[in-house]
Amino acid sequence: FGNYQWELPPAKIPLRESDRVVYRYFAYAILVGKVIPSLKDCAEALKTKPDTVIKHATSSKKAVQLISSLKQCGICSRQSLVKRLHEDASFLRAEIIAFFSPGAHARVREALQAAESAAS
Repeated sequence: FGNYQWELPPAKIPLRESDRVVYRYFAYAILVGKVIPSLKDCAEALKTKPDTVIKHATSSKKAVQLISSLKQCGICSRQSLVKRLHEDASFLRAEIIAFFSPGAHARVREALQAAESAAS
């Protein structure tokens, strides 16, 4: 670090729900299958890299839509997502599908439906 090249250890900094960064990383976790494991099987069909929601969160229309939907509903955990899916089974469906190539949309829908069924 700095001119003296001091090594600084990593530090954990808690994030608040009001931090937009929380929603960026949660969106990323959804797309890579950490929140909805059945999406892992569709990873090769992603037409946009999942890290777009982190690196280009304000310039990518798809990323903006996904992050905004999460933030608007206060969804930043698997538990809150499952609760929301109980209320609206199609929540985030269009936003997530937008990241995948058209040929894989049916598989992505099936993966999302499996997650919705598990939430019920």
